[in-house]
Amino acid sequence: MSNSFKKVQKIVLTFLIFFVTSCSYVKKIDQGIRRTFGQISRFERQQKLYTKRLGLDELNKKKQTDSLNNIQKNPLEQKNMINTYGYLFEGINDVNLDKILDKPTKQDSMAFQYKSLRLNSEVFGWHPYWLGNTWENYPFELLSTLSFFSYSVNPTSGANDNTEAIEEWKKTSLIDVAHNKNTRVLLGISLYGQENQNAFLKENNLWNNLYTEIGDLLILKNADGIDLNFKDLPYGRSNEFVQFVKEFNQYLKNLYLSVNKPPPFIALTLPSFYDRENYQIKNLTEIVDLFVINGYEYDSTSSPKAVAPLQSEDTQNIDYTVQYYLNQGLPADRAILALPNYGILWNILPPSEKSKQFEASIERKLTLNEIQNLYLNSDIMAELELDPLAMNQIYRVGFEDNTMKEIYFDDQFTLSKKYDYAINNNLKGVGIWALGYAGNETGLWKLIETYFSENKLTVTNPISEINGFPINVTRRILQNKEVFIAIIIYLTMAVVLGFILALTDWRIRKSIYRDKTFRLIAILIVFVLLTPLVVFIQELLTKSGWYIKSSFQVYISFFLGMFVFFAFSRLKFDFLKEKP
Repeated sequence: MSNSFKKVQKIVLTFLIFFVTSCSYVKKIDQGIRRTFGQISRFERQQKLYTKRLGLDELNKKKQTDSLNNIQKNPLEQKNMINTYGYLFEGINDVNLDKILDKPTKQDSMAFQYKSLRLNSEVFGWHPYWLGNTWENYPFELLSTLSFFSYSVNPTSGANDNTEAIEEWKKTSLIDVAHNKNTRVLLGISLYGQENQNAFLKENNLWNNLYTEIGDLLILKNADGIDLNFKDLPYGRSNEFVQFVKEFNQYLKNLYLSVNKPPPFIALTLPSFYDRENYQIKNLTEIVDLFVINGYEYDSTSSPKAVAPLQSEDTQNIDYTVQYYLNQGLPADRAILALPNYGILWNILPPSEKSKQFEASIERKLTLNEIQNLYLNSDIMAELELDPLAMNQIYRVGFEDNTMKEIYFDDQFTLSKKYDYAINNNLKGVGIWALGYAGNETGLWKLIETYFSENKLTVTNPISEINGFPINVTRRILQNKEVFIAIIIYLTMAVVLGFILALTDWRIRKSIYRDKTFRLIAILIVFVLLTPLVVFIQELLTKSGWYIKSSFQVYISFFLGMFVFFAFSRLKFDFLKEKP
């Protein structure tokens, strides 16, 4: 064995040791690379945009600052007024809930007569308990399902961790009013954080505590079922989660049967991005009645980005999420796309001596009602921009101190495109987080009526409109990947057969064995031939219900490649018959 080959072996061995010791970070790297580069590219463009809109590029060049292309700057008094405003959205995560109750939103949507939803359409909405009696103004004829949010699970006992929410559940007349309008009512059950879920799911003796408490609350209010919101599901508890949902469903079935109620309705909210691989879709479809695909919470914490981007430069967008779940076997006729009735307010600081670039940070979340009343209907000098890729609106306002504020949100137009997308992908309907956040904006309800009440509806494909022909062709290839995989396999078999026949010639064998360049080429050919085979095996496993975690796929591919490289480098050909 040559010295050069020994050096290669040492390098490979060193890399292998490094790879194994860092394997716990592989998943984070795998998820973060696309996102990081997408954010860097996007924020670099945003830096140039901010510089241009504020006129800072002209200042540096000692030019006039009254260019028509510059954003109109508001006085600092206007900025101070915005900063001191008491924002309704402080309560979205149970923070300063009293502000919400002190500022009830007057709605007049009940004054309109809406058409009923057409058969087999699903409009799902969450009613957060902290919104109190705002449900009195909901047009229930446009809601097929309402989830009361929520029973917060104590991970160490299974009992309720939010007394205020359950007290509201016990005293509200929401359920009776909704039932009179043929709206299904579910009790939301939430548990967030990997540590909390791990603590709860590993102790199945705690499950019965939850089953019993929830069962009593459902029977008390004659509710129709449950809505499970278990975010950050740990990979190691994937099987336990399926078993938990299965036993929960069976418990409620028996309970409902004992009081002559129809079987319970089980809804499950699926995450938009993080940890979505940990949900065993095929097994859950046997238990769950409705899957709610979370189509929001994609926003970054480092650079301004849409809350619910239809597409983006990375993989964190609605299109990627929906296609992922559909490819995992999620039944489209039992799935809906949930969209937000809120936006995010960003604070943009100009470059300084300490920082040579703009700095962006999230200031707060805003309901659509606040955005409409505080910003869009005010005398603030601002600009409104449509992002055609993300399909969301950007409200941008500048101030005399060269700071800016941006709001990323959805309006009727961008929501209509996302409704188009849901219908084009044969989803059953849409979800709304949260009911009450749109205030008296009846236009959003009219939009829902148009899409889900009319019997005849013409929709467009927003992805086709945005992307054009080349990307649509690629999408069609991916949608029919089984056919193309079969073609690749046949081509691979032909190439393999040709390669084997070529090895029958002693001159070719001699060239491969004695020339390291030819040997390397041969190894690369083997790697290329392995690729479609691995893809085919993965497809078969997925369809059979066996799912391999993405990080494990990296490990398996790496060790398979190492084995092929080592085996082929040690392979010796028979040269006894090299002469006639």
